[in-house]
Amino acid sequence: MYRTGDLVRRGESGALEYVRRRDRQMKVRGHRVEPGEIEAALRDLPQVVDAAVVRPSRGDAAERLIAYVMTTAGASTGALRDRLRERLPAHLVPGALVDLPAFPLTPHGKTDYAALARMPSAPRSGDGPDGGPDGGLADPLEAEIAEIWAKVLARPHIGADADFFDLGGDSLCVVRALNRCRERFGVRLRPRSLFDNPTLRDFANDVRRTIGPG
Repeated sequence: MYRTGDLVRRGESGALEYVRRRDRQMKVRGHRVEPGEIEAALRDLPQVVDAAVVRPSRGDAAERLIAYVMTTAGASTGALRDRLRERLPAHLVPGALVDLPAFPLTPHGKTDYAALARMPSAPRSGDGPDGGPDGGLADPLEAEIAEIWAKVLARPHIGADADFFDLGGDSLCVVRALNRCRERFGVRLRPRSLFDNPTLRDFANDVRRTIGPG
């Protein structure tokens, strides 16, 4: 026997109906994600008092993770996200960090994750300063990829820290972006390259490795 972690109920027909998972494990962009692992990494950061990671329950943000944090005075969510990138694989880094003065609680005094998941969508990475005309782009390669993403995603500007999927990218957009990269740089990239490196800077580094020296 194998415990899947799924909670089910038996319907009138006798068939088992899926209700939800007993744990908080979720699947995001093909990866199984344990939010507790991300929360633990956030709580290890000196300026984070508490953390809660959820996947929005509705809207176009439903395929990304959002981390809600309570922090000490003067903490920067951008800096916290950068620190998180140093500790976790790319697919575990939330698309946005939102600083709250307090978390909603259940009647039992525990963090109400369902209420957090229903909160209005947080700003997407790339919509702030990093979404400006240059967005911290480091070199011509990043600039060319930003131009490709802007056309594929119909965005005016793409910054170096922008996340392809947070900006509305889907599987079809992935194919279009990779085809344009093949035409521009003469390299063939698998879709996994973009799924594993969703930020422009990380994807550019993968393209750079594929192109090789010279």
